[in-house]
Amino acid sequence: EAEVHRKEEYDAAVRIQSWYRGIRTRSLVKNLNRCAIRIQRHYRGFMGRRRIRAILIDSVKRMCLDHYNKQAAQIQKMWRGFYVRKYVFDYYSRKKYLESLVAKNEMIRSELAEQEEAMRREARKREEEETRRRLRAWAERHHYLVSTVVQPSVFNSPYRPFTLPEETLLLNTRPKTPPKVASVGHGFDPSWRQYGQNQLMVRLPSKLPPLPAKPQGPFRQPEEVRAQRYREFQPSLRVATDYEAYGHLAYGNAHFREVQPERHVTQDRFRTIVPPVPVFDKLNAEYVEGYVEN
Repeated sequence: EAEVHRKEEYDAAVRIQSWYRGIRTRSLVKNLNRCAIRIQRHYRGFMGRRRIRAILIDSVKRMCLDHYNKQAAQIQKMWRGFYVRKYVFDYYSRKKYLESLVAKNEMIRSELAEQEEAMRREARKREEEETRRRLRAWAERHHYLVSTVVQPSVFNSPYRPFTLPEETLLLNTRPKTPPKVASVGHGFDPSWRQYGQNQLMVRLPSKLPPLPAKPQGPFRQPEEVRAQRYREFQPSLRVATDYEAYGHLAYGNAHFREVQPERHVTQDRFRTIVPPVPVFDKLNAEYVEGYVEN
């Protein structure tokens, strides 16, 4: 009978052991967790109190430093005010300085006014001199318009009740004389016949002037140049055509060759876009650009 219930008893024992072991393990883990939480609580409290203590000490130091700085600034403000009022911004010395500055400004203003007036007088004087010079130059150039005993000028018309100021200006100005050309001394000229007659008046040069350099060739023959210069006039077609002529000229395909319209590829006339070459108008002429004699 015991062998029959052996399996059931074994399973029941295993279940009892597992339940008991579970209770013990859970109790142990719970105790460990409770101990760890207690240790962590104490450690975090210690660290927090130490951090707060450091923050509190820093705050107290900062508060004391701010208080001392404020009191020091108050002391410095009072001392600086006393020092500035006594040694820097002295009322009486500053008043004396401002009075001297006002006097100096008045003097500078008067000097600037005098200088401005002098510059204005100088500019007015230069302008008057320039105007006078232009009027004098105009009168010298137009002196031929002055009145004579026989003929009055345009500025002295007998139909006017008074004479124009231009007439007075022309009367008081001399005519413009042509510029003098500097006389050039006589050089040595072998063709001058008086050299032999007046040896005492003319001083012969000690050294003869150099001969002019001969132009380098090659050159054309004088006959060809003369023929080119006096060649006959060769008018173009436009010049040779009578100005009074009208109508169509006898020019075109019908006058030079036979035309067969039925053999044309197209009915459009040939159009050229190239301008006429001027060489063909000057055929057999020399000194023409692009001309080559065959």
